[in-house]
Amino acid sequence: MDQSQALELLIKSQSEQIRQLTEANAKQAEQMSDLQQKIDKLLSQIAWFTRQFYGRKSEKLSRLDPNQLNLFETLEDEKKHLEEIEAERIEAEKQIEESTSSRKKTPFQQKAT
Repeated sequence: MDQSQALELLIKSQSEQIRQLTEANAKQAEQMSDLQQKIDKLLSQIAWFTRQFYGRKSEKLSRLDPNQLNLFETLEDEKKHLEEIEAERIEAEKQIEESTSSRKKTPFQQKAT
């Protein structure tokens, strides 16, 4: 075997090795793409679960409505709240009576009485 045949054999083996490496590289690139898609899908699922678990819920928004009753309020708390409302209503009626009685009556109101 002379030197030229040895070089040809070396070139053939190296080109075969390049072909095999190119195929392996293509397979790995495809696998990497598939894995990246799976990672993206899992990250979106984690984000969704995080929003569901830690995100704002409608139950937490109930405090925005002052008329919304609390599930854990006791009857005493509710009675106290109703008494406060009733006291405010009575006070408002007294203020209305005082302001209307202190006004001067118009001629139309005097004829009606």
